[in-house]
Amino acid sequence: MEKNKKLVIIISVMIIIGLLAYFIPKINPSGKAIKSSNSKPVIVTKENFPVYLENQEIVKDLPKNAVISLRFYNFDSGEREWEESYVIEKESVKKGEIGDADIEIIVHSKYIPQLGNFCSAIQNANKNGDFGYEYNLGKTRLLWKYKSMIRYKDCFGF
Repeated sequence: MEKNKKLVIIISVMIIIGLLAYFIPKINPSGKAIKSSNSKPVIVTKENFPVYLENQEIVKDLPKNAVISLRFYNFDSGEREWEESYVIEKESVKKGEIGDADIEIIVHSKYIPQLGNFCSAIQNANKNGDFGYEYNLGKTRLLWKYKSMIRYKDCFGF
C-alpha cells in the first residue's frame, strides 16, 4: 500500500510540473529563441507546400512518433468544402488523410500563399477565426508527448 501511495504522488507531481510548464507564459525550456518575424517569406503553393513544410524547424522538431493531420477548407459554395489534407510526421509531410492523428489542424485555404512565413500565417488565421484544431489524445498525454514543441506555442496562439 505504501508503494502505491508513493507512485501516485510521484505521478501527480510529474503531471503538475508538466501542466505548469504548459500554462506558464513565455516558457522556453530549450533556451533557443523562436522569432517568427525574422523568417523570410516564401511563396507557397499547393504544389510546393509539402516540401516547404518538411524543411521547417517546427516539423523537424516533432517527436518521433508524432502524427498530425492538416486539412485545408474553403467556403466557396457557402458551406465548408474540404480541399487538400496532409499527414505530418517528424521530417515528413505527405498529401493524404489519416484517421488516427494525434492532432487535426484545420486552416482556411486562403492562407496557403501566406504560409511562407508559417507562424505569422497561422497567427493571422487564428486571429481571424480561420484556424481550428481537435486532439484525439487526452490533454495530459498530448502535453507529455509534445512537450518538446512548447517553444512553438506562440506560433499557434496558445
